[in-house]
Amino acid sequence: MKACSRLMVGRCISESDGAVPQVFVSHSTEDAVIARQVADALRAAGLGVWIAPDSIRPGEAYNEAIVAGLRACDTLAVLVSRASNTSKHVAREVGLADGHGKRIIPIRIEAVEPSDGLTYYLSMPQWVEWHAHGAAALAPMISMLGHAPPISIAPPEVRPPPPAHVASYAVIEIRRGNHLTGSARNVAILVDGEKVGEVANGKSLVLHVAPGRRELAARFDYIKSAPFVVDAEQGRVRVVELGLPNVSDVGAQLSGLLGQSKYFRWKLVE
Repeated sequence: MKACSRLMVGRCISESDGAVPQVFVSHSTEDAVIARQVADALRAAGLGVWIAPDSIRPGEAYNEAIVAGLRACDTLAVLVSRASNTSKHVAREVGLADGHGKRIIPIRIEAVEPSDGLTYYLSMPQWVEWHAHGAAALAPMISMLGHAPPISIAPPEVRPPPPAHVASYAVIEIRRGNHLTGSARNVAILVDGEKVGEVANGKSLVLHVAPGRRELAARFDYIKSAPFVVDAEQGRVRVVELGLPNVSDVGAQLSGLLGQSKYFRWKLVE
């Protein structure tokens, strides 16, 4: 079997060849079943994977193996769930990966937001929404890492407009102001804690939701807005404006650097 040199170890992808894989999968032990499904999907796409306890050799110290695996990998993929939000081991692995300058990619396996401790490190604007699309959601990540051929991916979940003969939906239109701040980046929109889409600078996002009190939130890197409640009424369009601070607004810009929710401004127009 061909051994990898230390300089190439982060790029070797075959565990059977004794190589150290490229992607470290960080997860809570409670999510072990899904973690292995994620690992299998990454391997099938041609990527190497380090995952505990499978990648720990007999007799190897658990903590030393994890540190060695993290150092050798280019990327840490952290599975975000209720269990990982309270896992000290996941928090340590993410912190260690950040300290070594590794790329960190969040993979949500449940429709939950990361804990404050994890949010500090998770600055990817594009999250992997495994809980909604399964293995197909990994396609952008795999393409970004540049190791795998393109694979088909299901389109993002879009809340369809109501049929003409059915008036059981309510409509919320989110209008994002045109600002220099973050102009090249999309803002993720959440409804009742679940990401439903993204809105570009100066654009609008139309959502068809169940009638009732809906809680809106916006997320940009590690900054998440305070919740904004809208009474969604059947057959009525509620228009909401989402504002970001101007470049000249030093106080608001500073609040963004600190991850404060007041970075975003909500306003109900109609």
